[in-house]
Amino acid sequence: MTKTIKVNEETHKRLQEAGSKGETFQDVINKILDKAERTDDLEYDLELLKDLEQAEEDAKNGKLIECTLEELEKEIKE
Repeated sequence: MTKTIKVNEETHKRLQEAGSKGETFQDVINKILDKAERTDDLEYDLELLKDLEQAEEDAKNGKLIECTLEELEKEIKE
């Protein structure tokens, strides 16, 4: 099943320019969405790395926090 979406002329032009020869608009849109998802994942990974580095530094300086696994999971989800 396919769906039709409306885009203005500028967006249509940008989609054409973003694609390579032989790529459909669906290919181009999926490529853009895949890149956006990878970027989001990378930003998350970088934030997690910063948090881990801070935790390591805190541990070296004797700044440890005790909590249950459930408390930690709740904190991560927020």
